Amino acid sequence: MFLGSGIILFSVVIVADALSLVQKTISVTATVGDTAVLTCEATGLSSSDYVHWYQKKEGEPFKRVLYIDFGGRKVHDSTHAQKNSFSVEKSNPPYDLRIDSVEMAHAATYYCASWQQWDDDFKIFGTGTKLIVTEETKPLKAPTVIAYPPSKPQNGKTTLLCVAMDMFPDIARFKWKEGDNDVASANQKVLEQKMESGTASMLIIDEINAESKHTCTVEHEGTTKTIQKEIPAGPIIEVDPGANSRVETEVTVCNGTQPKQIDLHRISDESFGLSRSLYLASLTYTLMILKSVGYFGVACLIMFKRSTNRPVKRI
Repeated sequence: MFLGSGIILFSVVIVADALSLVQKTISVTATVGDTAVLTCEATGLSSSDYVHWYQKKEGEPFKRVLYIDFGGRKVHDSTHAQKNSFSVEKSNPPYDLRIDSVEMAHAATYYCASWQQWDDDFKIFGTGTKLIVTEETKPLKAPTVIAYPPSKPQNGKTTLLCVAMDMFPDIARFKWKEGDNDVASANQKVLEQKMESGTASMLIIDEINAESKHTCTVEHEGTTKTIQKEIPAGPIIEVDPGANSRVETEVTVCNGTQPKQIDLHRISDESFGLSRSLYLASLTYTLMILKSVGYFGVACLIMFKRSTNRPVKRI
């Protein structure tokens, strides 16, 4: 009885101390010469753990800018060309990266990270915060969010589309809910794609679940509130190319719901491109699965032949 209680208590302690790195802000916009602070909430650290900050620029590998120990002593990474630009503000639990006198060269995505020490050590990263640097002050603008009805089913699957457009900066974080449950993007059901007018998020679901309530939520630097749009029921919106494609619709923005003119013809054209990209992505994914199954079958056949050709050891 005592042993069983001890095992239960030990398991609870492990769960409570699990490492967590949260970067709540998807982007930070700063003007040249300003001070930028990128936040990271790190919990579950031990006294011997470090929090690392990495810089990632488009087309370049991750570069560590510094790391900080549990006691708050910052250690610069001497290999980084901009090492003197960075400092750390530590409170409990955030480990914030501070950049004084921001320059255009600081524009990048920054990730906090730390080692998860189990049987096999591995490094856990936060979701990242993009630092956007402008030469002149530019006001933030929350996105217009449009949710489309489910697409026509294909092979038992249907696609839900949510578009964030007309925003600055041009970066948003999408999340999906089915009923009251979050849909994890790790399930390979969520795809995102940049468009000329904004960013689109697509959720692939089984046709039988199309009648369930689905909600698209969007986070953006321009608003402290999460923008939510429920996927409407009904047929796909079709636009007559010969008619006036500018119609008045209800859209959600940071200060509430207000009427706005939306060019549905332009969005329809871009949605067709998204559908085509989605089809190609699904086809590629299916071919990769079939290829993996084929390799597995060949490997099993070779192992079987080797095992049958081995001489039988007699005792």
